[in-house]
Amino acid sequence: MEYIGIQKKNGGVVEALQQAILSGQIPAGTEMTQNELAESLGVSRMPVREALMILEYQGLIIRLPNNRIKAADLTEETLRQILALGAQLERQAMRALPQDAMLAGGEMLQHRTLRTVLPYPLHRKLLESIQETYIAFAVSARPTPVNDRLARLLMLDRQGSPDVLDAWNTYEEELLHLILTIRSQYAGTETH
Repeated sequence: MEYIGIQKKNGGVVEALQQAILSGQIPAGTEMTQNELAESLGVSRMPVREALMILEYQGLIIRLPNNRIKAADLTEETLRQILALGAQLERQAMRALPQDAMLAGGEMLQHRTLRTVLPYPLHRKLLESIQETYIAFAVSARPTPVNDRLARLLMLDRQGSPDVLDAWNTYEEELLHLILTIRSQYAGTETH
């Protein structure tokens, strides 16, 4: 397995493995052990073991017998469904925001703000996983930040605009395209 390493400024083992799996640096279906991962990251097994619990919860790995894991097969359709579920929960959260509430800050801060107003803990936890894994990966891949996208979607929703669903679909497609573009760079393929 090639050396992945950890960039301290970008976080730890979880973030390094998320990036490697989502980008395709660790291809779908790749089987590995905790020892192999620890060696490729330049860390001990303990942080890898802890990270694998989180990655399994996020759907990025599958546990196998004999302390082996496999990188999940994140097909375009799987990613599309995950992002659609996240968008549905975020639309629900927008409707739960107080009428005078505004979304401020960068794009990820706006996503996190939406999560806090969901009424059910299960929805908040599910949206957190989608946001912090898939949406954060896509947003970090964007060449230039788009800080007002969610604020514009909130405005369209509050105005009762018929364009709000199209705008959400466009946003989902943009995030999906960003993820697929990065994955294709590691796979050496073209995106559509």
